[in-house]
Parts: sequence; C-alpha cells; structure tokens
Amino acid sequence: MFDVQQACQARELAAARQLCAELARSGEPAAMQQLGRWHAAGEAGCARDPGLAAYWYFQAWQTGLDAVEQDIIRVRAELEAAAESGSAEAQNALGLLLCFGHDDPSSAAPWFERAAEQNHPEALRTLGYLAESGRGVPRDEARALDCFRRAAELGDPLAQFNLGMMLMASDRAASITWLTRAAERGMPEAKDALANSNHLTRIGPG
Repeated sequence: MFDVQQACQARELAAARQLCAELARSGEPAAMQQLGRWHAAGEAGCARDPGLAAYWYFQAWQTGLDAVEQDIIRVRAELEAAAESGSAEAQNALGLLLCFGHDDPSSAAPWFERAAEQNHPEALRTLGYLAESGRGVPRDEARALDCFRRAAELGDPLAQFNLGMMLMASDRAASITWLTRAAERGMPEAKDALANSNHLTRIGPG
C-alpha cells in the first residue's frame, strides 16, 4: 500500500488506482478497503458507486479486517437505494452482506435474483450455490446447474469450476472443458480436479 500512497501524493491517480485494484484482487485487505472508499466518494478516478464500494468493503471484511465494518455502515443506506433503483452491482453487494454478513440467505436471495436477471456473474454463481445447498431458496440442482452455466459462460472462474464438478458424472467431456477454463484462470482447485476426477468439493461465494 506504500506505493499506492506515494502515487496518490504525486497525483498519479491512474497509477494509484491500477495498483490498488491489483492489490485488492490479489487479496490485500487494506487495498480492498481503499478501493471501496474511492468508489464510495468517487475519488481517484473511480466511479461513485455504492455497490462497488460495498462489494470491496465486504471482501475486506471477509479477510478479517474488522475496521471496515464502519465503512459498511456508512454506505448501507446508499447501497440499499441503489439496489432498489436497479443497480446489479448494488443488488449483488447487498445480497452478499445479507447472506454472509448477517447469515440471512432468505432475505439475500431476492437481491441475487434481481442481479442475476441482469446477468451479473457473481450473483448468478451465488444463486447457484444457494439453489444447490437449499439455503434461502428451495434445493434445486437443475436451477443450480443453470445458474452456474450462465455465470460460467460470462467468464466467472468459480462458476466454471462448479459447473465442471456438477457435470463430472453426467458429461465428462463438458466437465473437463469447464475445469480447464477455470484452471486457465488460475484456480488451483480446478487443476487438482483435472488431476483427480474424484475431487468433489464445489465452491460457493468468492
């Protein structure tokens, strides 16, 4: 994060934003929080977007960064308003907060469904996870398969992995295709599954 701060001080905002995004995607919680704050305020060249702000706050919170809870509280009202107004990013982020932050999948599912109607990959994948496990929605493997397939076709590597695992018993060729795509996106679980067809664990939220 020191390099991000240096770039900000030098007013090299594009470089700071790019570096911060790279760090956030690699799992750095402070970068996730910073990216969330930039989206919340519309700073450093980031679009003002409460959905993306809440998404990155949630990712930081999942890593154990408790300090980000206050950021989530501050953005909550704007997040809910954006979700009601039809923002797929906000709908997905609100669903994540309700499902995994408040352990309320029943309240989260309608938000994932609304985002999924707009082909939001993560919402589709998470809805597939809920349908497969029966959390918040009726257990429905056919629906789970459809959600995973739609998300996988949109390029979501976790959905590609889940779809590949679901198809292992019924369509091995298609299973290998999707697992290979997930492996090419850097998923070690997919690489393991390709090496061992008995690897049966699927992945939910990311």
